[in-house]
Amino acid sequence: MNDKPKIYEFTSMQRLSQRLRDDLNSQDFILLYAYNGTGKTRLSMEFKEAGKREEDIARDTLYFNAYTEDLFHWDNDLANDAERVLQINSDSNFFNAFKELGLPPIH
Repeated sequence: MNDKPKIYEFTSMQRLSQRLRDDLNSQDFILLYAYNGTGKTRLSMEFKEAGKREEDIARDTLYFNAYTEDLFHWDNDLANDAERVLQINSDSNFFNAFKELGLPPIH
């Protein structure tokens, strides 16, 4: 048994996006993390656009970019590496729409 992770190389964002879409056939969601400047926003936009090109699927993409960066952030518990929490910025004007729709407040 080999414990070394497989590394796949993709020649374009479109090919990587298609691989992720294919992976969604057997997974409920995909969470990507990468350092700044590696192409996360470009990939998320390609992934979203690929979903629009497929006619038989409902919209399926929640993507993270500079706009949503101020809405959420991670508390990564770097000191103990035990508890990771997604923090929601409930002071953001974005969430006012939830209040206007009568949805419960976000904490």
